[in-house]
Amino acid sequence: IYQCDWSSDVCSSDLLIGLSYDFKHLKGIEILENVETPGLGGEISTKSFQNQFRGLIFPPRIKCVKNRKNKRNNEIQAITGATISSSSVTRIVNRTLTKLASLAKENAGK
Repeated sequence: IYQCDWSSDVCSSDLLIGLSYDFKHLKGIEILENVETPGLGGEISTKSFQNQFRGLIFPPRIKCVKNRKNKRNNEIQAITGATISSSSVTRIVNRTLTKLASLAKENAGK
């Protein structure tokens, strides 16, 4: 489990990211604190949004899709009316996973 804090143009949050030991499967995310622009963006704190991340495979990067069903094991549905917030969460999860995978690879030989 890795805790990170982040901010973007639309929101600021603290979240936990749970990973498998091989850094390839996402166990889930939990948004601990969310300072979101009023409106639908606050929906990123709901379990229904967060549960979409469980079991996703990384790499490839996680994608946020809208107006269609998920086609791959690395996609989540954007919240209708809050695509920017959904994409912001997805982006920080991708950045964090990339960083952690890189650190794990560096430390594998030590």
